[in-house]
Amino acid sequence: MKILLDAHIPTAVARGLSGHGVDAVALRSWRGGRFLDATDEAILVGAGEEERVFVTYDVHTVSSLLRRWLEDGTEHTGVVLISAKTVLPNDVGTLVHDLLQLCRTYQDQPWANRVVFLTR
Repeated sequence: MKILLDAHIPTAVARGLSGHGVDAVALRSWRGGRFLDATDEAILVGAGEEERVFVTYDVHTVSSLLRRWLEDGTEHTGVVLISAKTVLPNDVGTLVHDLLQLCRTYQDQPWANRVVFLTR
């Protein structure tokens, strides 16, 4: 499972996941940072080109986009939604731990069009 972490997730999370063998990259460094000001749609299309699962706290905007894509028949390579009520964005240790658990749980399963809410 390859992961793309949204801009509001600390880059330390990508480093922590990478240290455990997960191919994870932060949006800030992905593709030279060219997607920092991109729309969610552009980010998801780019993530799809690399078969990356997009991890974000943008629950409302990304969910709306995914609903529209579902209605249009547009596919994506997977999204993990996180609520700040579940895990704070600056809680690097918990994010790394929970995302590792998620990777282990879904390691052999396809991620195409899958949407998962990260829970504790």
